[in-house]
Amino acid sequence: MTFDPQESDKRTMFGDTTTPSQRRGHLVLVVGAPGAGKGTMCKLLASDGELPTTCKPGTSVEVHHISVGDLLRKEKARGALPPEVTEKVEKQILMDGREIVKIIASTGVEEVLGRGEVVILDGFPRNLDQLHAFREKFGKPDLIVSLKCQRQVALQRYLGRHDANRPDGDVALFEKRCDEFERENPGILDYYRAECDGRVIEVDVGSLGRSIDENYNTLKQSLVQSQRGPWYKKGD
Repeated sequence: MTFDPQESDKRTMFGDTTTPSQRRGHLVLVVGAPGAGKGTMCKLLASDGELPTTCKPGTSVEVHHISVGDLLRKEKARGALPPEVTEKVEKQILMDGREIVKIIASTGVEEVLGRGEVVILDGFPRNLDQLHAFREKFGKPDLIVSLKCQRQVALQRYLGRHDANRPDGDVALFEKRCDEFERENPGILDYYRAECDGRVIEVDVGSLGRSIDENYNTLKQSLVQSQRGPWYKKGD
């Protein structure tokens, strides 16, 4: 399931529902370079009814996918963002941590987690400022999935997108964003490795010649074997 910000309860703005200590669901962060396949893999996870979960053993658990990039573009399209934030979205400039966390909170993430469900945040955080703002609001994630992808493969995917709502499409922009990712992401993973013992897993979903199904099966196997997060298989 994908969040629609227009259907969210705006009372959840930076505020009132569930504290991290009360969280009963699972919060999963997925990071990767532009073109790594984050959106594709996350959509498959959210719709995979056969993937076992540990949240409520023996029951069906709702899995919600939030693409942070798509969320920002939707909010911009409906005129819900302040002018200075709209400009950052248009120019693909990294946003202030508290700005973007406030927008994420507006989707009702805390309410969903309070119901014991799974939330996948795709493409977040993108730097340490965003990480710390997120940590202050939501606490530690239950799992951090880092999708590895060869740069050549990522570029091919990036240039092959056909979504009119995305300002992708030129090599210079890809190189800028990829350089930014390679500069910022190691610090994010180092922080979570130190702060969230054993909760970071790295999965190769971007080798030449591999299909989407092959990449997704690799991801599923890694999740089930991770012993962390909502999908691992508990011992009998």
